[in-house]
Amino acid sequence: MKRILTIMALLMAVTSSLSAAISLEEGQVWWGLFTEDMPTETIGQEKAYNYNCAIFIAGDDATAAGTTISAVRFPLAYRTSNMRSAKVWVAAQLPTEENGNAVIEEVSILDARLQGRTDANAAFNEVKLKQPVTIPKEGLYIGFSIKVRNAEKEWEKHPIMVGRPSGTDHRKGFFFYDAEEAEWKDCSIDYVLALQVAVSGGSLPANAAEGAPFFDIFSSPSTTTTIGLPVRATGTQPVKSIDAQLEINGVAQGDIFHYDFTTPIANFATDTLHFEVVAPTQAGNADCRLRIDRVNGKENEATDKAVHSGNVAVLSQQGHRRTVMEEFTGSWCSWCPRGIVGIDLLSEAYPDRFVPIAIHRNDPMQVADYDVFYGDYDSFPGAFLNRDKHVDPYDGADGLSLNTIMENTLAQTCPADLEIKAEWTDDNKTELKLTTSTTFYYATPRADYALAFVVLHDSLKGDTPKWHQLNIYSGNTEWADRPGMQRFTDAPARLTDFAYNHVAIAAKDIIRGVNGSISAPIVSGEPQQYVTTINLADNSLLQNADNVHAAALLIYRPTGLIVTAATASAQKHVSGILVPQRLTPAVAAIYSLDGRRQPSVNKGLYIIRTNDGRMQKIMKIRR
Repeated sequence: MKRILTIMALLMAVTSSLSAAISLEEGQVWWGLFTEDMPTETIGQEKAYNYNCAIFIAGDDATAAGTTISAVRFPLAYRTSNMRSAKVWVAAQLPTEENGNAVIEEVSILDARLQGRTDANAAFNEVKLKQPVTIPKEGLYIGFSIKVRNAEKEWEKHPIMVGRPSGTDHRKGFFFYDAEEAEWKDCSIDYVLALQVAVSGGSLPANAAEGAPFFDIFSSPSTTTTIGLPVRATGTQPVKSIDAQLEINGVAQGDIFHYDFTTPIANFATDTLHFEVVAPTQAGNADCRLRIDRVNGKENEATDKAVHSGNVAVLSQQGHRRTVMEEFTGSWCSWCPRGIVGIDLLSEAYPDRFVPIAIHRNDPMQVADYDVFYGDYDSFPGAFLNRDKHVDPYDGADGLSLNTIMENTLAQTCPADLEIKAEWTDDNKTELKLTTSTTFYYATPRADYALAFVVLHDSLKGDTPKWHQLNIYSGNTEWADRPGMQRFTDAPARLTDFAYNHVAIAAKDIIRGVNGSISAPIVSGEPQQYVTTINLADNSLLQNADNVHAAALLIYRPTGLIVTAATASAQKHVSGILVPQRLTPAVAAIYSLDGRRQPSVNKGLYIIRTNDGRMQKIMKIRR
């Protein structure tokens, strides 16, 4: 099964506020191994296919045991006329041709009523069972089936929505029927199926909350670190308040505290509490534990995970963080020149800490390797920083300038260093050999990371009208005085001989990274080498090998976010071993205390950023 992640799926979870077709009665809640705050992905076979997907609800599940299921709901990534024969079902075993009697309940969905996530005001397909089914001690399989008649359009290739849970508690959250091999496959190690059931009765608690799994948090020794601990409502009542205790390495961090949520946490939704703690003095892994004693003023009824542990990784040293901007652009987009200027300004301000990638769409520079990254993205120009922060590539976001957002991103603790060497393997310069060295500064038995690779090309040109860059800023006096924009305000509305830079012309496993590119266990301070190749012999965008460079992106797989990156120009092959190079600290930028960049240090107090990413305050007393 091919795993596909779209950029919008990465950043958007399905929300229960959309299109609730079934009104739940008192005591009923929507429950599932999939929760609506999970990062979601879309997957598919990229062809006509009969999809059969399911989850297993164990009979001894702490929450669902003994409850009665009255309805099932699931989202789809899209809906078109090519979808047919959808149905939901409940079964004692995963149904096959040999055990057709395993199906206990089955309900068909009219084709006209089937909804996709891209439909207006639609999120879930909600289906009421003909007869409620109580979960027995043996457990039950809940699933849906749908037939996709063809998948000619890009968005038709990946109709199934799945969630990527944090932590290691995936249970039996996703079974997929492989029609070619005629067998069910357990895909729970990576995903949980986006499916929920309406349950009531049984041992379902009223006032309950648990500490949800959370990802590694990084800190330097003895530094004050903000940690975010997720709290999930697991009862029938929304969580309005909790009384809890925070511990690190068994040491209580203050007294038991009471917290009132501004907005109550809805059933099986999650909110995050933020704490400031001082990290241990020695590098290593610190156990972080949140115990929730009371919910809504009453004893916490949660039977499992009322106490939950996570990891604060205290680094032996900080890695060199580089921020990746993946910018969506196109020659047809007349507003996109401001994105070009924004990239140029950031490249000048952060020469060794900024990795721009121009992702073209609907023009001659669109590359199939990045198509899976688009999803239904339609904001041009637009960009993501490390796949976390969505920004305008010139103006920034949320009232913050792009430089301020960059500084905030670069200030985040980085757990690893990454370097890359790019070499042509042949005289014709059609195949790139990429060698990386990744060094982590904490130890973990898991390999939650992977490397993705991008080939970038500068000075790309074409002689057809589709290569002409449209320019809405031509003659615009309001934009003329803004930094860097005079280049376009003084230019014509159609730039016929335009050279494009940082263009992605090929990529490899751009979403989740290459399997095996980072190996387990990860040993602190021990470099990991990885070698791969990318063949460009048939790549029509390869114009001049001297203008090619490559980027490696270190991806934290549980979140899909980019940790850091590295770039290198493509060189003629030379033998040797790549060794991570630490920069000799030098002043990279000077700022006043209010964050304004300064040309030099005069008398007073300043913030200095060095080229290894560190920030420090200095005071100059005399001129």
